[in-house]
Amino acid sequence: MPESGPGPMLELDRVVSGYGDGVALHGASLRVAEGEVLGLLGRNGVGKTTLLKTVMGLLRARAGTIRFAGRPIAGLRPFEIARLGVGYVPQGREIFADFTVLENLRLGNLDSDDFSVAFDAFPVLQQRRDSLAGSFSGGQQQQLAIARALMGNPRLLLLDEPSEGIQPSIVAEIADVLRRTAAEQGVAMVLVEQNVDMALALCQRCAFIEGGVIAEEHPVEALRADPAILDRYLAF
Repeated sequence: MPESGPGPMLELDRVVSGYGDGVALHGASLRVAEGEVLGLLGRNGVGKTTLLKTVMGLLRARAGTIRFAGRPIAGLRPFEIARLGVGYVPQGREIFADFTVLENLRLGNLDSDDFSVAFDAFPVLQQRRDSLAGSFSGGQQQQLAIARALMGNPRLLLLDEPSEGIQPSIVAEIADVLRRTAAEQGVAMVLVEQNVDMALALCQRCAFIEGGVIAEEHPVEALRADPAILDRYLAF
């Protein structure tokens, strides 16, 4: 990344992490600039979700350093990292089905009853604010999960498979919201996504993870010009 560009919002330096006795990240290093949307791509099981969970404090980094806006965050608890300005949208959404839309959104920021950022992003949430989240379609639940993360006014947003199992019209709406959020508010994003078209449309740069390390990084223009790079890390 050119040194003359925006400063790093997120820095990982040789991070090691995993589950139990297993290691999934074997020294991953990565930088994400302020306002940059980075795609994190790779086959299943190579460490993409592990990386996001480690940044968020849901998994402990066993070695290496993680900095957010220049501050070390490895070892902080997830709620402490969230309060610093990191939002997380997990794979599978993990909304509370028995809670209303408003109750789910309030969990994104217990200090605020201003839901305008969520309602501006996805107007359907305002229309169904008192509905139980479990009555929503999968796509609407994903919108709710993203809106819940936006309630915390994040400076960095971590998104794990936001298009998974969602109809194309809602995928397009989600992509538009994320694009506007990055462009208008300067929110940096790390996007784990199997939908390559969505990743290339949203991201400025993509990093490929293989064997628990970042193997290559390329601007999206290079990936469009040379699809063989995508095949190298995504084809089975």
